Amino acid sequence: MSIPTSAEEAQESHRRPLIALLREIRDFGRRRVMVVSVLMLTVAILEGSGLMLLAPMLSLVGVAPGPAATAGPLQAMLGSLDRSLALTCILLAYLALIVLYSGLSWWRDVASTELQQGFVDHLRLQLYRGIGEAEWSFLARTHSAELSHALNVDLGRISVGLTSLLQLLTTAAMAVAYLVIAFSLSVPLTAMTLGIGCALLLLLRRNHRNAHAGGYRLTAVMQRMHGEVSEFLAGLKLVKSSNVERETLRRYEGRLQAARREAVDFTRKQAISRSLLRIGGAMALAALTYVALVVILIPPASMLVLVFIFSRLIPMFSAMQQTYERLLYSLPAYTSFVGMRQACAAAVEPSGIDPAMSFTSELRLENLHYRAASGEGDILQAITLVLPFRHTVALVGPSGAGKSTLADIIGGLLAPTSGKVLVDGRELIDRRAWRSQVAYVSQDSFLLNASVRENLLWTHPGATEPQLWTVLEQAAAGFVRDLPQGLDTVLGERGVRLSGGERQRLAIARALLRQPRLLILDEATSALDRDNEQRIQDSIARLHGQLSILVIAHRIGTVRDADCIHVLEGGRIRESGSFEQMMANGPGYLAGLAGALHA
Repeated sequence: MSIPTSAEEAQESHRRPLIALLREIRDFGRRRVMVVSVLMLTVAILEGSGLMLLAPMLSLVGVAPGPAATAGPLQAMLGSLDRSLALTCILLAYLALIVLYSGLSWWRDVASTELQQGFVDHLRLQLYRGIGEAEWSFLARTHSAELSHALNVDLGRISVGLTSLLQLLTTAAMAVAYLVIAFSLSVPLTAMTLGIGCALLLLLRRNHRNAHAGGYRLTAVMQRMHGEVSEFLAGLKLVKSSNVERETLRRYEGRLQAARREAVDFTRKQAISRSLLRIGGAMALAALTYVALVVILIPPASMLVLVFIFSRLIPMFSAMQQTYERLLYSLPAYTSFVGMRQACAAAVEPSGIDPAMSFTSELRLENLHYRAASGEGDILQAITLVLPFRHTVALVGPSGAGKSTLADIIGGLLAPTSGKVLVDGRELIDRRAWRSQVAYVSQDSFLLNASVRENLLWTHPGATEPQLWTVLEQAAAGFVRDLPQGLDTVLGERGVRLSGGERQRLAIARALLRQPRLLILDEATSALDRDNEQRIQDSIARLHGQLSILVIAHRIGTVRDADCIHVLEGGRIRESGSFEQMMANGPGYLAGLAGALHA
């Protein structure tokens, strides 16, 4: 994220996102925006109306009105009434205005908050949906901390910016109302006040550029800090086992210091501009009072009202300046958020082309190649294989051979760079529809911080309790019966209350609950001991002939019963055949595994 350097770049850099933000708010809720705008204007008019009653009230209590205060239809109407009755009418009107003003102010504040929170939630759901609908290839190369930062930190700062925007509009509406009343009392003095206020704001215009540039720096610092936290939490076990707590603390402390410097620098500059505006405002108010009393000779009643208005206007100018700077300070967060939202939208996965896709015959890969977006060479080259329906096929090979990538393509997570994936003779295009028939269990099983029941129902909400116990038995996960609350036992974050093998077996049960036509086990038994692995192998054997199974494993015992085994090395299939055929063929990868096992 580049920080603008020249004055023209800085002005344009904050003008574009500000206009874009305003348009997006308008498009989000035109009716809400209209209601808030009308309420802001009405409240400002009511406050101005209260001030209009102040001059005749002062005249009635003995402050000499003079010609400026006696002119106008209101004074003419009051002049025809008894003094006591006129004062009573004014006081009742003033109280009525205050009651109405208070009620509408409450409504304005509630409507503004609803608009602000509704818009932020709208943005959050947009990005959340965009992440969920993006291609897996995009998500795999995007740091999870970047996504989390956009969803949490950026949107938090956008919410603060919206608060500043609404405060700015509210203050501006009040200022306009005050100026209208002031102009009705004295055009020269009000024009002088407006001129002085604009001059003070222009003198501090450079602060706008500084605030916007500081917002970009804070965004970059917060992204790095959020990434540091994300990596620390993900690697806590390694941190503890390696005794590097102090080193990670020093790194995090450095990120905190950088963020703190940016926040303090912004506050310092705001405090300076606030002090300058306060001093300039006081000098302007003193000068205006002198001119009004000595030069223009404004009547006392009108003068008191003007002094009150000017004493409110000058701080309003200061508040508008400060609020605008805070808005500019938060705009880079909106720019960052929009960038992530656009990236997700550009990577959206196509769907809805072939929702009725079936798998009853075979899945075939023809001359398939795959190259990652950031990679230099092909990860997979000229892959051709067949996975018949209700057969078990295994992939073996050294680490980095491309087995998991091939499984991701077969499972519909990735699209090949070239070549074809055919399901029952039809080219696979709608990968989202295809995944509804596929269940995937990876080496790192993911579990919710919830009960066993909730974890199982997460991917198949309509399952009955007998179905839950059936798949648990199929996955050799009968240990659930011995848990304190059985199916309702809460597992803790990422299933911390279970052993690695138990977590894996529960993940397999969850996959089976979907009743898939293709089950992919990507090193799914790697965390199991020999006994539990044998149980899973027995379960897979019982499933043979009921659905198609793709097994990726390093252990020879896991794949020896497969109908066909493919050896993947360097992104190519080097050997294929049944276990007996490959062992009979002599030296090879599988024979080497068997030899190492018996050595």
